[in-house]
Amino acid sequence: MKKNVIKEFYEYVSTQKNKTKIAKKISNWLDYDNLSSIIIDGKYYYTEKTCTYSDFPDYAFDYIDRFMKKRGYKRVG
Repeated sequence: MKKNVIKEFYEYVSTQKNKTKIAKKISNWLDYDNLSSIIIDGKYYYTEKTCTYSDFPDYAFDYIDRFMKKRGYKRVG
């Protein structure tokens, strides 16, 4: 069963953005509506951008990857 956890990610970032510089950077990146969803499928997850020209920098991939690994998921691909 697939589940979208974007809401949980947004909530986590919003609580962390005043605590760390990287969370603030991620929050600013999210404000540009670059990320559509983070989908959990079994023990794996994948991300979906809002459109093909959305920016998805390495630091965002790394941050999401750490967030999901803490919850026991691995990135597809």
